Amino acid sequence: SDTIKIGVLADLDGLQGKPILQAALLAAEEINAEGGLLGKKLEVIGEDTDIETEEDTAKINFALTRLLTYHNVDFVLGQVTGEAALMCQELIAEHKKIMIQMGSAIDTLNQRVLDDYDKYKYFFSVSWNTTSLFQGMTNSIVQCREITGFNKIGYLGEDLAWAKGIMEGLDYVLPEVHGFDLVYQGKFPLGTVDFSSYFAAAEAAGVELLLPLIA
Repeated sequence: SDTIKIGVLADLDGLQGKPILQAALLAAEEINAEGGLLGKKLEVIGEDTDIETEEDTAKINFALTRLLTYHNVDFVLGQVTGEAALMCQELIAEHKKIMIQMGSAIDTLNQRVLDDYDKYKYFFSVSWNTTSLFQGMTNSIVQCREITGFNKIGYLGEDLAWAKGIMEGLDYVLPEVHGFDLVYQGKFPLGTVDFSSYFAAAEAAGVELLLPLIA
């Protein structure tokens, strides 16, 4: 083929997905203007996952399958979150096409590559995972206490796998390891737009430092 096809898997009209597609189109235009890549032109093809309001694994599966089969792309740039990334990882392994994903922080994505490299070697992440994110958060919280003296802490997290893992870790590490007074543990469903009741509950609990776990 004279063309290298780059598939973009994202919420193409959403706050995060639209810039991903625009950036890919701009990059391809600039590269093509300079003669292409290895003598070939780049073509960008987008498929909409519509995940701005809810994570629908079926929609994401359909969009990725279209990129891999109908469009027959060579590479995929994917904006996926939560457990949907695990499904994408399986599809990518099945079709043996390289995917670079941004958005999901589940440790399992990394562990699969370590445990079965030959199968999952096509899957790459460019964002942090839950373990590194958790370590960074706890270090920052401890440093914040050193500066402010705030010791009454709470968190407010979305009801997704990446956040659940962090919340479970915070439940133990903050009070048992670092001696924080954990006074509020809030969880909300994906798609929530009004947080006033959660903030009121945190305030009533005496929270001095509220940690948002909102992707």
